[in-house]
Amino acid sequence: MARIISVTSGKGGVGKTSISVNLAVYLAGIGYRVCLFDADLGLANANILLGLYPDYDLKDVVDGNMTLEDIIIKDCFGIDIIPGSSGIEKMVNISADRLKGLAHSFSKLDGYDMIVIDTSAGVAKSVLSFCLASTEIILTVTHDPASLTDAYALVKILSLNEYQGLIQVVVNQCPNMKTAQALFARFSDAVDKFLSARLVFLGAIFHDLNVTESSRRQEPFIICYPVSPASKCIHEIAGKLVLRKNKNQRNGLDDFLKGFLRFMNGPLKYSQKTVIDIQKESSNGRGVLNGKTVHDMRTHDIQKKRNQMPARQGIHLINTYFAGVHTILGKLSEGMDSIADELGAIRGMMENGDKRCQKSVNAAPDPQIERQEKVTLDFEAYIENRNEFGNRL
Repeated sequence: MARIISVTSGKGGVGKTSISVNLAVYLAGIGYRVCLFDADLGLANANILLGLYPDYDLKDVVDGNMTLEDIIIKDCFGIDIIPGSSGIEKMVNISADRLKGLAHSFSKLDGYDMIVIDTSAGVAKSVLSFCLASTEIILTVTHDPASLTDAYALVKILSLNEYQGLIQVVVNQCPNMKTAQALFARFSDAVDKFLSARLVFLGAIFHDLNVTESSRRQEPFIICYPVSPASKCIHEIAGKLVLRKNKNQRNGLDDFLKGFLRFMNGPLKYSQKTVIDIQKESSNGRGVLNGKTVHDMRTHDIQKKRNQMPARQGIHLINTYFAGVHTILGKLSEGMDSIADELGAIRGMMENGDKRCQKSVNAAPDPQIERQEKVTLDFEAYIENRNEFGNRL
């Protein structure tokens, strides 16, 4: 039975695809049968990193023109690759007959020991559906505050949707293991404080110029530079992954596919806030029309109401609409100010983190550092402001 591992991140550009590719290649090199599913809809970087430009992808399978076996790229650096592309979104509207055929095709992939899914970054529904259907997730983060806050947003949504699998964190582009562990500890503390998700530290990838050079050559760095610092980090991560047993492993790829389609077709929880709570934020009715938020009151609804009432009432309705928009813009401005303060605090803690590591245990405490250590990383406030107001404009 194949282990299905989704590699994801809250933010793009943190090295998620590089980790997916090199981890898959290394696992194949030590004897495991590995398939890499390139499920990044926007930027199919796995193909580029490997110098591949496939003529066919999952879309051709969903359309019924080819089978899954026809599109799989065999034995590329020891791994097989499924090019996903836009076929993933088309799976949502697939007919029952084709779904049955696709499920049968996926069931044949159970000959693999591991299937590594390189998802898109962010909290798009396809990303969340892959993660929720998987029993193991590798979450990639860096020291960039945006990476941490976006990763927190992803973990929060998974938690809201009652994800029960294992979330394993890899800190990428870090100088050393001590720094990576300190970063994970701070991130994990924030998650433990507000969420029910279970995080474990899987490892780190150190800064390594060979990673950039291997990307330019379109080859995995684990192949080009097998004894480089980044490659040694992949060795350690793969070793932990192999030894770690997952008790929640499901019964195969057909179950994974059914779970993915169920999450893609069904509603997902993105926030604990109810519509009533959001209405209250709109100043007790000034931004609410007939029980809806100003976001829900579309332009064509206003036009329809204007045609059914006197001109004075129509003008009043439009003024009410823009009053609600003004209220939300004010809230958004307040939220952005608080975010700037929080990110400044995070950066300050990170900058001083390395200084603290260099000091002796017996050294006198620095009052400035002590004050910064007491700053709360309020990820919850950041996510709440962004979800409630930023996405409603």
